[in-house]
Amino acid sequence: MDQFSGGTSIDRHIVLLDAAIRARGGIHSTTLGEAVEVGFPIAPSAVSAAVHSQRALGQFLASRSDITVLNWDIGEGALHSSG
Repeated sequence: MDQFSGGTSIDRHIVLLDAAIRARGGIHSTTLGEAVEVGFPIAPSAVSAAVHSQRALGQFLASRSDITVLNWDIGEGALHSSG
């Protein structure tokens, strides 16, 4: 297992994504491997989070080869509460 600061590269990847998501008012609802499902109140916040997380991940990945693809699917969605 590849270790980075006490966790895997994927752990670091999620930490970087979460920082950009939270800073722009997003809600992280699900993690699937290295992918995250999030919601934002307005589209510009989602775009801003995508740009900032790509920059942060780019810096992290500059010397790495184990995470090579970054894919953002942007579309209309809704958060649902259970219960």
